[in-house]
Amino acid sequence: MDRTRVMDLADKVGGLFRLTVLLQKRVRELVSGSPPLIEVETTNPIDIAMAEIDADAIELVDLSEEEIKALEAETKMASEEAEILEALRSRVTSGAEVKAAAAKTASPAKPAAAPAAKEEAPAAEEVAAPAADDAAKPDGDKAADDTVKAE
Repeated sequence: MDRTRVMDLADKVGGLFRLTVLLQKRVRELVSGSPPLIEVETTNPIDIAMAEIDADAIELVDLSEEEIKALEAETKMASEEAEILEALRSRVTSGAEVKAAAAKTASPAKPAAAPAAKEEAPAAEEVAAPAADDAAKPDGDKAADDTVKAE
């Protein structure tokens, strides 16, 4: 890039900073698909933007206080939305991780707890069953049970 050309363009737009801002904005537009405003043979977006500045096809416009405030409000809103999206993304990610960790932790504990509950339940039934059987049997059956037990 020719230093003389850059300095000439900087003088044309009001300084190097203004040239840099104008180039950056226009190059962004060109990369996003905006067509060149003048006919050029190059495809380099920086060279196209510089040629457009040289041909007075584009210029950097100073914004009014109202426009600056509107842009600041839009930027603030966009950053808040980005923060909300990031918070939601992290909750979804951490929620999935918590569920996965809980599933890993709960899986081994459930089989161990289930047999213990089954063991307790039959023991309670066994204790209650002989008493219920004795009450339900006629007197003749009790005697038969006594003889079987004695043997």
